[in-house]
Amino acid sequence: MAALLIIFMVVLMCFGVPIFLAIGIPTSLYFIVEDPTLLMMVGQRMVGGVNNFSLLAIPFFILTGELMNAGSLTQRLFAVARKSVGRFPGGLGLANVVASCLFASMSGSAVADTAGLGRVEMKAMEEAGYDRDFSIGITVASSTIGPIIPPSINMVLYGSICGASIGQLFLGGIVPGLLMGLSMMVLVVYFSIKRKYPVDAKPKFKEVLQAFKSSFLTILTPIIIIGGILSGVFTPTEAAAIAAAYAFILSVFVYRDLSIKKIIESFANTVASSGMILIIMAMANVFAYVLSRERIPQMVLEFLFQFSDNRVVIWLLLLLFFFVVGFFMEVAAAITVLTPILLPALTALGFDMVHFGVIMVMMLGVGLLTPPVGLCLYVGSNVSGLPLDRVIKATTPYLIPIIIVVLLCTFIPQLVTFIPNMIG
Repeated sequence: MAALLIIFMVVLMCFGVPIFLAIGIPTSLYFIVEDPTLLMMVGQRMVGGVNNFSLLAIPFFILTGELMNAGSLTQRLFAVARKSVGRFPGGLGLANVVASCLFASMSGSAVADTAGLGRVEMKAMEEAGYDRDFSIGITVASSTIGPIIPPSINMVLYGSICGASIGQLFLGGIVPGLLMGLSMMVLVVYFSIKRKYPVDAKPKFKEVLQAFKSSFLTILTPIIIIGGILSGVFTPTEAAAIAAAYAFILSVFVYRDLSIKKIIESFANTVASSGMILIIMAMANVFAYVLSRERIPQMVLEFLFQFSDNRVVIWLLLLLFFFVVGFFMEVAAAITVLTPILLPALTALGFDMVHFGVIMVMMLGVGLLTPPVGLCLYVGSNVSGLPLDRVIKATTPYLIPIIIVVLLCTFIPQLVTFIPNMIG
């Protein structure tokens, strides 16, 4: 019965049925067939799935990204990144990555990075003489750093489901996120030297100082978020609210570049995006109950041991599985569906839940760059005006450094766990 439920769910997803319905319809049919009296569990489990204080962080981090894109905060971030690294080979490509790292440390959303910061980056790179394919390739690829460097919406989801410390997950994403950025920068330099892309003139010290001065208050955002969490002044959820309030104050009262219309649009987009994620979470909790009732986690554990009890082999199987899943499922949906299935088995195998969570988010994040579901590809096509096939071709080379970093972080777990363990 459980196998039919999962197959039905996958078929519905393939036909474009919204994720929450693709999960909810099969699970409701399961209760009707197995025991109609259990239908009352659907509402209870849905409420229980979103009755979690940590999930409040999601709308606040989404709002932070919306406000940054609606005002001038993203432009200021890119300006300071350009003045910092624009004079090196592939200067604007490097600035693209640096700006994405800065944006990631404030919003935690890859799609928001591509949609908002991407427009600024594309315009600047085209005006400087970079071809459009290269520009959109690094713009889309660098946006995947968003869900890794803290704060991360996807890590909030994972931590809320499995009970792992969200603060520890945030800290665990710092080194992998920076390694992803550095690996992409190496590829940018290689392409830029090979294709002889232009570089910016070395800026005067006064120009660099002016750029930092203009964006100083914006750059303070990640320091406030991470510093507050590390010092214990506030929790990750409270940090999300503070980040949103800070972005609102900067945009409305300090820089004064947000109109009433833009503010309303930012809040409306936040409500829509948050509602989508939370209803998926609600339905996924019902789905998790069905999986538990049908002993699916135990079957997964037995399946893994059929291949090998060697942890390296199990990790490789998991990474391959996440890579394939990323082709067909959006990251948040995949986390909410897969975590309840895998968690009991991985706990029995002695996996570190923080390490596993960071790797899971990283590998599923590759799906943002792979068709047919890769959201960042579609947003990148819209931003650049290029057809989807050209965006895919331009982005594909960056899968290599990303996967290399995932493998390094998987088999050298200290890259993930060092900072969380050091902080305590």
